[in-house]
Amino acid sequence: MKYTDAALENYLNRVLQNLIQDKEIINKYKPHVGIIKNPYLNAFALPNGGIYIHSGILARLDNEAQLAAVLGHELIHFLNRHAFRSLTKKIQESRQRVAVSIFFSIAMLPLPNVAEVIGSYWELAAISGYSKNLEREADESALVLMAQAGYDPREAIDVFKLMKKEYDEGKKPEPFYYGSHPLLDERIANVETFLKDNKKTLASMKMMKLKEIDYTRNISDLLLCNAEADLEINRFKTAEMAIQRHLALNPMSYRGHYCRGKLILQSNAGAKGTEQAIQSFKKSIQLNPSYPLSHRELGLIYYDRQQAQLALYEFKQYLALANNPVDGPIIRQYINALSK
Repeated sequence: MKYTDAALENYLNRVLQNLIQDKEIINKYKPHVGIIKNPYLNAFALPNGGIYIHSGILARLDNEAQLAAVLGHELIHFLNRHAFRSLTKKIQESRQRVAVSIFFSIAMLPLPNVAEVIGSYWELAAISGYSKNLEREADESALVLMAQAGYDPREAIDVFKLMKKEYDEGKKPEPFYYGSHPLLDERIANVETFLKDNKKTLASMKMMKLKEIDYTRNISDLLLCNAEADLEINRFKTAEMAIQRHLALNPMSYRGHYCRGKLILQSNAGAKGTEQAIQSFKKSIQLNPSYPLSHRELGLIYYDRQQAQLALYEFKQYLALANNPVDGPIIRQYINALSK
């Protein structure tokens, strides 16, 4: 699912354009960044100039330099036509004529329509991935782009390590754009060697100061959106990190306190956890009495506790504030049961 946030997309595209030294490339090819709502760490580039990055990886990066490392990597895949080169080679080897038709049909789509059809079609190319040589080319060239734009290329190593940590904690393969676990170790070593070999050249370039707060401010809303996606698959640790990061910058965020309440309910059973969740939902309502979801959650808690009057009040508030919610019929059944 495409994640829509015009301000965030503008920010991502400014960073992307910072990496492009030849501005004619922007005018001619119009590379552009889009966001996919997905909690797993991934990014990819399409041959039409579309670079897509998962909300999961944006939520886990620390600063703009690390973002530049991800975008630079995918930009090189696009500029150097790695998708075409990789798939053409595989087609020559396996004669997958159907794959050619699918791949080129996607390549000709306007950028806004790509996300609608990307799922099963792009998997054909994404599953097979790029060769080690093409990935190394993207890795090393991205470091140069970063340095030329004023970003510290050493931050790229932290992105690799983030990927490796995610893989180790997950205990199962995920669609990392950086490849598989053994390959990650190898590529970390390659990048460290490249940085060492080019230390003098890179040292001569003026690096910008890291702006962690500025980066977090730009992804503030996305942090909560991705936390909600993590909660759907019971990834409590990553959800908690995102929520805490959001609230640290926005302590008066009603949605942040709502998400914190949901996290507590799902990850911490028992009376103590429920009380903490109640306080989070109440804080959310205090900050924004018109936010319906916090009323609903309180109503459900009170319903389970058989606190009829409190549950009735919150359910009625929810229905009055929500715009024809999908769960409306169920909530009305609860109200009817409590009113008897």
